[in-house]
Amino acid sequence: MKVKFKNSEYESAEDEYNTIYENNTNNSLGIHALINKTILGNLVSGDNSGNEETNLTKLTEHKKQIIELLNPNENSASRGNHETSTLVNEFRLEQNYPNPFNPTTNISFNIQYDNFVNIRVYDILGKEVKLLVNEFKPAGSYNISFDGSDLSNGIYFYRMEAGDFIQVKKMIMVK
Repeated sequence: MKVKFKNSEYESAEDEYNTIYENNTNNSLGIHALINKTILGNLVSGDNSGNEETNLTKLTEHKKQIIELLNPNENSASRGNHETSTLVNEFRLEQNYPNPFNPTTNISFNIQYDNFVNIRVYDILGKEVKLLVNEFKPAGSYNISFDGSDLSNGIYFYRMEAGDFIQVKKMIMVK
């Protein structure tokens, strides 16, 4: 991908990404600004003598490295299972199974494109009782296990946020 920038255009874009990142260091907008700034820097300082396919491959590899840096403990059991790398057509939060559950249940979700994902569990009063996922994830389908052994019987809600996507589902704990 051959890209030519005037230095002032690059510096302006870089400053804008820096400002967005500094104001949003703990959310997905900040992470996206950091990634975009890094990719922009790669495009500007990269070797434009290669063909489009070679430069696109370099950018794809660079993006993978960024995701690995954002998720250093990818093999951790608490991160959930990444089931597939096939194309996912939509963001989706599935109903937990089994439901009602005692004390563990599985929650599946789809990520349409690479995004920062947050899944939290709330009690009937709206108080957060557990944080299940809070990290940048590549597109794909995932399955996580929720252990509610330290919770009492009752109705709970789990909420997924990924970019502009927000969905809530209800689950019932029966001991």
